[in-house]
Amino acid sequence: MNFRTLINRGYFPIELPPPFIPYNLGAALDPNPPGLPTKFMSDKTLAEHATHSLTRVGGLRRELGIPNPVSQFRLTREITDKWSDIQQHFHLSDLSASTPTRTSYKYRALLPKRTHRGLALLRTRHRLNSKFILRTDIAQFYPSLYTHAIPWALHSRPIAKAQRRDMKLLGNRLDLACRNSQDGQTVGIPIGPDTSLVLAELVLSSIDNALRANLGATPSGFRFVDDYELTFRDIGTAEQCLHQLERLLGHFQLNLNPRKTEIVPLPQAFEAAWAIELTKFQFNDKPNALRNDVLRYFSRAFELARLNADDSVLRFAISRLRGVAPSTSSWGPTQHLLLQSISAEPGTIPYALTELVRHTKAGMTPNKDAIAESLNLSIALGAPLGHGQEVAWALWGLIAFHVPLTRMAATACCDMRDSVVALLALDANSRGLVPTGLDTQTWQQSMHEKDLYGPMWLLAFEAACKGWLSGQTDFVGRDPCFAYLRARGVSFYRQRQAALVLPPAIVTRPTQKGDLSL
Repeated sequence: MNFRTLINRGYFPIELPPPFIPYNLGAALDPNPPGLPTKFMSDKTLAEHATHSLTRVGGLRRELGIPNPVSQFRLTREITDKWSDIQQHFHLSDLSASTPTRTSYKYRALLPKRTHRGLALLRTRHRLNSKFILRTDIAQFYPSLYTHAIPWALHSRPIAKAQRRDMKLLGNRLDLACRNSQDGQTVGIPIGPDTSLVLAELVLSSIDNALRANLGATPSGFRFVDDYELTFRDIGTAEQCLHQLERLLGHFQLNLNPRKTEIVPLPQAFEAAWAIELTKFQFNDKPNALRNDVLRYFSRAFELARLNADDSVLRFAISRLRGVAPSTSSWGPTQHLLLQSISAEPGTIPYALTELVRHTKAGMTPNKDAIAESLNLSIALGAPLGHGQEVAWALWGLIAFHVPLTRMAATACCDMRDSVVALLALDANSRGLVPTGLDTQTWQQSMHEKDLYGPMWLLAFEAACKGWLSGQTDFVGRDPCFAYLRARGVSFYRQRQAALVLPPAIVTRPTQKGDLSL
């Protein structure tokens, strides 16, 4: 694994809007260049990651983590320097369908070995001659993962405890790098960076290996990150496996999620009925017929979403439109239905914007008044609740379509302590899209040298470098690490990307049963 690839393409969570891309970061840090401040590798350098609230189906939330570049440098270096050893450890698991694999996909450095389509094929194979299926996942896996579990997994718990200060052990170095990236805390790793997928698989591969040893054989089935789907010929063996899995997870201070743990008889459906129905829907090529088809399709999608409130029906339905060629005849109702989807389920906003952008780039004229009303309302409603993802994408949509923020939306987002939201709002303001101006008092409080290592580090660095906010002194220049990054043109927010450009697919992690990766 190449250092530049991992720290550039694996840095930000994939769920962030397009402008959040590290620029020149890999080039500035790899290989160890002359003049690199020693603080980058110091055992005493503590930092915190920035956080961003992600929407999940059913009204639940998940907190993404954006690592500080100083602490992420050391963690990334440790992983890439010992990548062959880490890969060897992954081979302990015969169950993993999510082994981190290098990819040519330009928005990620690593992706799980299997896609969700690949999981469906695995199900057909592993359910053969089986009568029961055990489904379960680990409760709050990333937020509850004990960093000391990393050396336990790599070297065994007795060795790791006996040599806990021996920095010759890779597990201890990874443990320290994780703790230093979250202000010394030993519980939890950030959700989002590719490095977290690596750390997760290190721990879970050891658990898979121990499960095989305790049962005397590898159970049929697979694990995808922290979700298990195992099949058995009799219920007694399934119950024994569940007991062993609970016990082994306890050794790593992890617990199964009781709400998602079940042993059920086979056969079971491979895909949700609503997904099959939406996939099979046929759109007519004739203009007038296509318009009617779009109306029928969304009508059914809205009904299926109501009946399956815990599943990502509308996100899937909108993504399904990627295979439909833009047409002027259906463009009017399509816009309105996409915006209605945002109102019904705010988490659809990245998907709806994808379609709005795709049609606009194909020559369709967007209804800017309707877009402005919908996105400003999303900000005004979501900001007081701390709904970072919805507010951030709405801000990006306003920038992309060059429509202004209302006074209500501008006032609401200014109270959010979220670097992603703040930078998008400041960018919009720099483009003249905030006629009433921004009250930056809340964000101005984070413009100090100490904030470069706190939860608002991203705002402090970027807003100072771009001149959007200022401190009483050149606090970036006073810190050796961030002064080094600034001098080499490093940026984490690219204004040039805040245009009518979106990734070809918004890829999300599976967050719960029925939540499909698109």
